[in-house]
Amino acid sequence: MPNGMLSRSTIEEHLSQRLPSEYRITTDTIDYINECVTEFVRITAEEANRLAELGASKEQFRVQESHLITAANNLALHTLLPDVESQRQTNRQIQNTKRKRDRAKMSGSEELIVEQKKLFELASNKAKSEGWQ
Repeated sequence: MPNGMLSRSTIEEHLSQRLPSEYRITTDTIDYINECVTEFVRITAEEANRLAELGASKEQFRVQESHLITAANNLALHTLLPDVESQRQTNRQIQNTKRKRDRAKMSGSEELIVEQKKLFELASNKAKSEGWQ
């Protein structure tokens, strides 16, 4: 698979999620869509890189969200931005949910560790009081 291209299975999965089940997708169609997506990403990335480089004060620069939005506008792709923003919001919500779930798991683990330390301390104190050491 050439650099920047998606796997056939990825494209096929996305298409099957969006098309009615009676539609069949040929391998040629998947390859053509992959070429289109790859070219779209390449052109958009080139424009975003150009914008980031123009705004950079040093040799090193970082492409930011604002560069991508401006690139989309420069390439007359502004009609896609509402969908992109909607997906970005969805992705952020998913990330926040995962972070909260991970924190909850960790706090549970931390509470267990604190409880375990208390039990070890109690056992140690009991052993000392009974003359085990």
